[in-house]
Amino acid sequence: RYMLFSHFDAPVPDGKLSSVVRWIPGGFMDRGPRGPHKEAAVMLIGKMPSSDDVAMNEVFFGASGRLLRNLFQTHGVDITGWYATNVVRFIPPGDSKSLKKPHLDACRWLLRQEINLVRPRYLLLLGADAVRAVCGRSMTLTQMRSHYYSYDNLTLLGTEPKTLDEQSLLAAQYNVRLMATIHPGAVLMEGGYLEGFNRDLELFRDWVRNRPLAPTDLSDRDYRYVY
Repeated sequence: RYMLFSHFDAPVPDGKLSSVVRWIPGGFMDRGPRGPHKEAAVMLIGKMPSSDDVAMNEVFFGASGRLLRNLFQTHGVDITGWYATNVVRFIPPGDSKSLKKPHLDACRWLLRQEINLVRPRYLLLLGADAVRAVCGRSMTLTQMRSHYYSYDNLTLLGTEPKTLDEQSLLAAQYNVRLMATIHPGAVLMEGGYLEGFNRDLELFRDWVRNRPLAPTDLSDRDYRYVY
């Protein structure tokens, strides 16, 4: 439980050795108490903390978090009551941008615990690593982006989610609903992603407000290397 609510320094596997890194817990976007201390309708899942997040011990404190807040604000959405977390709770040793299996294994159970405690109705997966961590390795950001998915219950996390068409969106209720888009950090590095990213956030906003738009077909775009 301590690991869900607190930042701390602890070793993680690094090849044949281990390195001590700062672990940053998830939290609400209002920067209140850390950890899943209450339920939230929406949960954001990114890749890993930024250096600014680690410095301030706050999830999505840095430029990626500011971009999310600003863009949702332009769409009339206050996200301070949303919960945010990352697939991995630390910056990998050597400031690596790649997540290795030992890093994912060390944090997987924490992510599952958070989701079970927060019990979100909507998940917004930010980047390919979040897609794989939540939906399994058979799912890709390319196929999920700008489309609607769901799980009937939380025990199905880690398996391929169910695709929702326009009719089923209006006709049924679901335990967990998912959308995926690129990570805001990728948008900050490559401005050409901004328009599509902004459109994805607009789609997500309307879905959360029970006003889904027709998804945009982006299947011709390759996002395998966008984190």
